[in-house]
Amino acid sequence: MDISLLAELKRMVSFDAKLAPVWMYFMDHFADRPEFIALGERAAADNGVVRRVAGIAAQLFHDARVITNLRLVCLPEHHFVHGSFFLDGRIGGVFYFEDIEVGLVAVCAARPSIEVKYARFSDAIKRKPGDPHHN
Repeated sequence: MDISLLAELKRMVSFDAKLAPVWMYFMDHFADRPEFIALGERAAADNGVVRRVAGIAAQLFHDARVITNLRLVCLPEHHFVHGSFFLDGRIGGVFYFEDIEVGLVAVCAARPSIEVKYARFSDAIKRKPGDPHHN
């Protein structure tokens, strides 16, 4: 397993327009690999990712109510958090780069279904050079 591939994932989640290939890259190179999971440590459920996932879920599925079984793993040296959850019985996953404040959520659309909904999210405030400060 090549941990340096995280740099490509970071680039993809930051710039690629199509999100399904970004998620597949994550799944193919990281998510299903026990050696990758072993590199991380259990992350606290109150680290802010929960709030982000809940907000995104409410936008993707207007009937969404309950996020359960959220399991997050953090790789502090890579500023990376990833995990899985259930949203009203729908399975989902998330990854987030803390240093650039960008992540991706993937949630199965229905039960049972092969349709997946994706959402990129960011906490970073993007300003153009010369934009005035907002206080």
